[in-house]
Amino acid sequence: MKFEIPDSCKLVLDQNIKIEKFESKFLLVAHPYPMFEGEMLIIQPKKGDQEDKTKIIYKDYSLRKRMPTRNSDKPKSKKKDNSKTKL
Repeated sequence: MKFEIPDSCKLVLDQNIKIEKFESKFLLVAHPYPMFEGEMLIIQPKKGDQEDKTKIIYKDYSLRKRMPTRNSDKPKSKKKDNSKTKL
């Protein structure tokens, strides 16, 4: 795999939210935390991620974007304090 997704990005869902199976192993599921009534998701869980037969486990790549990256570790640039300049 080109990019490794940490375990914290794996979401575990109950099987009972599954509504429909589609080709290429896509699933239509009821959103576990809907922002509005009737919200649904289309996901494609990978067989290698399925540790429990009673759950649906899939990798949420959007969670990876929200996690801190190396760019956030850079020291902030020092701004020159102009409040003490003489006129």
